[in-house]
Amino acid sequence: MATSRQVCLTIPTAHGIQVAIEHLYRDTVLGHAKITSLVFLFLAFQPRFPFNVIQFFLWEIPKAIITGFLSCLGFDREGVREGSLASYHQARYHGGYLPAGGLFSSYQSYGATQGGGVVRVFELEVEHESAFWGFMRWICFGFAVYFALL
Repeated sequence: MATSRQVCLTIPTAHGIQVAIEHLYRDTVLGHAKITSLVFLFLAFQPRFPFNVIQFFLWEIPKAIITGFLSCLGFDREGVREGSLASYHQARYHGGYLPAGGLFSSYQSYGATQGGGVVRVFELEVEHESAFWGFMRWICFGFAVYFALL
C-alpha cells in the first residue's frame, strides 16, 4: 500500500486566463448576441438575481438542512420535543439545568428560533435601492442595448 500520492494540478497563468476570457467572449457572447442582450436586459430589471441565487445555494439550503436535522433530533420551535433524542439527552445528562453557551443550549436556541414549518408573512413595500444597484441597472441596460445592436 502506498503511503503517499502524487497529484498534478494545472494552474493557469494570467495569459491563460486572458485567452479563456477572450474565447468565452468571442465564441459565446458575440456568437449569441441576442441571447446575451436578453440576459443583460433581465439583469437590468433584476440586478440582484445572481447574488440571490448564490445566497440561496450557499446559505438557505444548508440552513434548511441543519434545521431539518435539528428538528429530527427534537429541537423545535416550541422547545425540546417530548420523547425525542434531545429530550432523552437533556433528561439523562442535564436534568433541569442547561449551562448557557453550551452545545445543547445552542442547538435548542437555534432550533427554536429557526425552526421549519413556519409560515412567514412578508409585507411588500418599495425599497429605495442604493446608488450601487442603480448604477448596476444602468450598466446592464447599456450592455443589453449594445449587444442588441450587434
